[in-house]
Order: sequence, then structure tokens, then C-alpha cells
Amino acid sequence: MMFSVRAFVEGALHKRLSRLACFHYGQTLQLLQVRLNEYEFDHESAVSDSTIMVVITLATAAELTEDYATVANHIQGLEKIITLRGGVRALNAHNNIQVKVCR
Repeated sequence: MMFSVRAFVEGALHKRLSRLACFHYGQTLQLLQVRLNEYEFDHESAVSDSTIMVVITLATAAELTEDYATVANHIQGLEKIITLRGGVRALNAHNNIQVKVCR
């Protein structure tokens, strides 16, 4: 959450991130990597809606700073997670996660 707030405010204004935003970005990536590494032990947590939202947030922040290579990496990861979940139609329709993924 800390990263997303900093990234959206700073990225939208300056097209780059501050040291503090970069720190939170690193923390976010570490936590995401831990969660994704848990896939073989805890399948549901690794591909949960919250994990999907983190990846979407990372991709959106990269787009704001015009880092399109990073956007592509996050989208590839998102595609893998969606595949593991059984496709877009398998996602929960009640919390609009399908719409967010399709955007």
C-alpha cells in the first residue's frame, strides 16, 4: 500500500520515483516473491486476489513512470497467475477482479 500511494502521486507528477518510493517498491517485490515462492506449499495464497492486485498495481505504477519493459514483465507474471487460477472466468466476479485484470 505504501508503494502504491507513493508511486501514483510521484509517478503521475514526475514520471520517476523518490528514494522512499523505491524503498517501498523493493519491499513490495520481496513480499511478492515470498508469496509466489509459497505456491508449491500454499497454492491459494500464491495466486490469491490480493496477489493479483499487487501485480496489477506494480504494472500500473511502471506504466506511470513510462517503464514499459517492467510493465511487460508484470503483465507476463499476471498472465501466469491467471492461468494458474483457471483463467479470467474463474476469478471472483463479485469484487470486479475480472474487470481489473482485463484492463
